Amino acid sequence: MLESRFSQIRLLLEEALPMVSQDDQKVIKNFDDRLQRNFYTKLQKMSAEEFYQFDGLRKSYLLEDNVWMNLIDKMSRLIKFPRRDFYPEDRVERRAYGKKKKQYELNACHELFHGLKPLKVYDFGGGVGNLSHYLNTHFAVSSSVIDANENLIIKGRSKLKTNKGISFIHTVVDEKCDLNLDSNSLGVGLHTCGNFAFDMLKVCSHKKIKHIVNFGCCYSKITNHKYHLSQNSQKKPFLNYRALASATLSFGTVERDQYDFRLKILDYKYSFYHWLYTEHGILKFCPMSNARRSLYSLDFKDFVSITLKRFFPHLKPPAEKSLMSFYKSHPNRQLIKYFTAYYACSRYFGELVEAYLLVDRALYLQQKGYESHIFEVFDPQISPRNKAIVATLNLV
Repeated sequence: MLESRFSQIRLLLEEALPMVSQDDQKVIKNFDDRLQRNFYTKLQKMSAEEFYQFDGLRKSYLLEDNVWMNLIDKMSRLIKFPRRDFYPEDRVERRAYGKKKKQYELNACHELFHGLKPLKVYDFGGGVGNLSHYLNTHFAVSSSVIDANENLIIKGRSKLKTNKGISFIHTVVDEKCDLNLDSNSLGVGLHTCGNFAFDMLKVCSHKKIKHIVNFGCCYSKITNHKYHLSQNSQKKPFLNYRALASATLSFGTVERDQYDFRLKILDYKYSFYHWLYTEHGILKFCPMSNARRSLYSLDFKDFVSITLKRFFPHLKPPAEKSLMSFYKSHPNRQLIKYFTAYYACSRYFGELVEAYLLVDRALYLQQKGYESHIFEVFDPQISPRNKAIVATLNLV
């Protein structure tokens, strides 16, 4: 089952890959180098409300294009996984540490952990021990928090010093580590960032841990091709940073005000990069914050002035008239409209990239002797990385 799905995902991903991996700098340098699709052109002709319905509310059918609809139809059958109702509506809210999102996740996993009935838990990347505290409190199981961040380990030990069933292990989990793990146990990663997912799966499978539960996240931080794990992958296709980042997005619906804010971020950022290259021959993407609403509530000229001062202090701020003339110019508006359409479509195909990564990981465990499944556990509106790999070691 996993092998067949993986083959189909991989085949479709090879077709869709250009739509999530474009080099934006090349497009800014030369607009003719952009990836061109008829449905990008159709999308740019939509009204603002239609575009919001398509992108913000995920109504893919509003883009009436045969190629697009065929891609979406194929993809929709491959990216959905069984929904395990680990968090029924008549649920009991159990005590949990952490922020509201973390409390939701722990309660949502309650029945999953209950069904596995672990005797011992290894909490990979457990930080201050919120998951371990939950399991120790509600299942009376001993747990070891494994984390590379010494500050979190120190904080967790202080916070949970009265919980004798919880221990902390400060170590980097990678190919060189040699953890002494009890095989009759459960290894949990909630959530494992970037390469950490593979490192956890490799350690757990090498030690033949009985149960493994892994939620991935921050796929854009994966390095060294640690996304081709299974023998089925054959180490291709190549996924660049853009492709991996597309899998890290939220695939839920977005309220209109948040959506408009997202569009303004794209408008200001890419207009700035376009102006910087046109006027100064500099093309360098900067780590601008997407969370600072105050920055994007400014006029574009003030945004440019602040951004120049931070990242390019040697450059003199432009005259307001010439800057705003460039900002409103046809070439710049054309570029922004194109990128807006491109990323609206890219957000759909990001789900396909995530499915590829998860099925590849599940297959890797299957080839290590595990029965592997992928379940949708969380509400994606609350926790976007909502899918779990649940694997149990096959008894010989």
